[in-house]
Amino acid sequence: MGEVMVTRMTDDLMVPAGREAVDQVIQEIAADQSSVYDVSMGELTALKQWQRMQAKADEFKKKIAIAKVDYAADKKRFLSLCKSKHTKRAYASALNRMEAWCRDNGTDPVSLTYATADDMIISWSASGRAPGTVRLDCAAINAFFVWAERRHQGIVTNPLRGSRARPKMKPVRKLAVPTADEVKTITRACKGWLRAAVVFMAETGARVGGLPSLSISGSRWTAFSKGKENIGKISDAARDAITKAGLSMRSPFKSKTASMVQDNFRYVVEGLFSDKKIAAMYSPHDLRHFAACRIYRESLDIYKTSKILNHSDIGTTQRYLRSINALDD
Repeated sequence: MGEVMVTRMTDDLMVPAGREAVDQVIQEIAADQSSVYDVSMGELTALKQWQRMQAKADEFKKKIAIAKVDYAADKKRFLSLCKSKHTKRAYASALNRMEAWCRDNGTDPVSLTYATADDMIISWSASGRAPGTVRLDCAAINAFFVWAERRHQGIVTNPLRGSRARPKMKPVRKLAVPTADEVKTITRACKGWLRAAVVFMAETGARVGGLPSLSISGSRWTAFSKGKENIGKISDAARDAITKAGLSMRSPFKSKTASMVQDNFRYVVEGLFSDKKIAAMYSPHDLRHFAACRIYRESLDIYKTSKILNHSDIGTTQRYLRSINALDD
């Protein structure tokens, strides 16, 4: 008899309730004016158990969603979008360090929370790593999670957003900028392709990293550096220097690497500095500083300067000019 009753109850539970029955229950619940303080001890115990199960269910649901995220594939796709080999290498190193920390601490990158991300950054700083390198890693990891958030909306969260654990930036120091006479001295000391490279950088403000990809068509030049395409107008002085060096106007420095330019430039500058013909051990990037000062002081137009330097926004140009003492506060 008992088995028959259980069977009937089970069968009844499987029968569709129907719209009318559902609507009736909804109305009863809506009309219920009782408070949580009106529940019985039995109901309170049931509520407590339900709340615990609900929290576990939410965590379970989150873990299932995270398990569907293929972090390795996302990392590979993200790195493939980097246009610069240097940027790709820096981003990959930062992500590898994050993965190593996660393994050591029993978690995974996709499961990082705001708290655990802060713990990771603090541990890096406490290990003696330079603040600048920690900030660079944070920037790379942040870039990855910003990208991942868009691919997995509602599942992946950027754990570095708003973090105050990142090391503080040091005050911007004033950088040495060669004078026009010093640039002439350096240029005269250089020969052939190196002289052409120095004149081009001093005239256009181009980065040394963009020289190998430099191409010139008509009055315009194009180069890729820091993962971006840089475009500008070539000056007569730069064109003449490239022509006199016997270089192809289409791709004058194709056979040279940025390191090759830097090494040869350093050799020349070391000799000039040793002979006290220049005031500092300048680098190729200081030629960009020189160009930035010259362009801004000639035009007093920060928008024009920003465009020529290929900065992404005016704020970057303002900080840049201030760091080389070219912009009054």
